[in-house]
Amino acid sequence: GERDGEGHHEGGLRGERDPRHPDEAALALQAAFVVALSVALAADWSWGATSVLVAYVAANGLGLVLSWFALLRRGGGEPIEEAALWTETRRNYVSGVRPLDGLGIERLLVGGLLGTTALGLFAAATAVSNLCRLVSTAISVVVLPQVAQHQEDPDGQRAVIRRWTGVTVLLVVVIVAALEVLAEPIIRLAFGQEFLGAVACARWLILADGLFAVRRVFIAVLQGQGRGGVASWVELALLPVLAVGIVAASLSDSLTGVGITLALVGGLSCLALGWAVARRPRARVVRGRHRA
Repeated sequence: GERDGEGHHEGGLRGERDPRHPDEAALALQAAFVVALSVALAADWSWGATSVLVAYVAANGLGLVLSWFALLRRGGGEPIEEAALWTETRRNYVSGVRPLDGLGIERLLVGGLLGTTALGLFAAATAVSNLCRLVSTAISVVVLPQVAQHQEDPDGQRAVIRRWTGVTVLLVVVIVAALEVLAEPIIRLAFGQEFLGAVACARWLILADGLFAVRRVFIAVLQGQGRGGVASWVELALLPVLAVGIVAASLSDSLTGVGITLALVGGLSCLALGWAVARRPRARVVRGRHRA
């Protein structure tokens, strides 16, 4: 709820093409949460999980308020077309949520179809494979406003896309290669011998995470071009592939099959989104002006 609302306001701030505003709001949110935990630690308060959750919700609420006040005030010129704004919101919503890897659908299916033991192994495998996700999230935060700022300069926009796509692919290749080598010793050290059954799945999940990382940057590019709806349709089209693949893997009681399914879906999403990014976007304008 609150985190989702704050994400919408962050999108609004980025749409105003001043990257300082969303970054300052995000920094304030993180600072508020850290300060709350630091005060609790310094005062020797005994905070349980509920107290930490309340502090997190309060910090998100503060971020929502700050994001709202950071939005530029509407000027007296041409009014904003609210219908066009809501249409743009609907187009971008699914690609913003990223249901293929952002809602935990695969965990629900693994737990429901393969049981809690398999879910434990899957959680261990997932813990090893999330580094690319962190890197691509940071890159996508930079890419979206830069692409949006070059709407009137197609050549400059293509240069931005090529540069950041190249950086992403390079980092993903290095991280995936390193994690593929280190997956088994990491799982052995972190979880123990009894979790070595997760290694095969982890190797596929590492590959899948790398592919999803590239796809996350492609989504940011499309959103910056005003074509987030294309990314949303790709996400929706691949959801049945994800579900059917995991169900098929569960029929053979194969946790590795789940990892293969995720890698396949990640590859398909990269192909579809990469093709969309390679096409020149048609000019689309959401009317309205703001002033500081």
